[in-house]
Amino acid sequence: MRFAAQPNHSRVPKSLSDPPPYVAGMGVADLFENGEPQGFQFTYSCTVAMQASGGYSTLPARWKKKDKTLEILLPQAGKPWNSESCNLTTEMSAGLVYYWKNGSLAEESSAVLKDWMAKHQYDPENDKEEPVMEAGESSARDPQLAGPD
Repeated sequence: MRFAAQPNHSRVPKSLSDPPPYVAGMGVADLFENGEPQGFQFTYSCTVAMQASGGYSTLPARWKKKDKTLEILLPQAGKPWNSESCNLTTEMSAGLVYYWKNGSLAEESSAVLKDWMAKHQYDPENDKEEPVMEAGESSARDPQLAGPD
């Protein structure tokens, strides 16, 4: 899963017996499942702050309730071997994926991204998180990063 998230508030514990602090917010993401890219919008409340994923990086995810609740693993800052789980409440975007273009969020047909993935041997489900670019090809033409013209 790739994502961009916007936190909107947090709760700070008043004593050691309080539950851990949390950050709540919303965002958009692309899920790669069974070779298909699928965009979705989400809300979350986690004990670890979510940072937008960069480049081609992804996070492990699994459905707790298909198309409704997705559990992701967020690495702890300074401890990449430790992860915190976070549940996302999802609203699937049929046939769409999300990307950044000129500093703004944009959307595209998931079929365009799927074609790009096949052409560039990009398959994050199978540990192929770096696309194979052709000679002279730049990531500026990459729908994952810049979107189509």
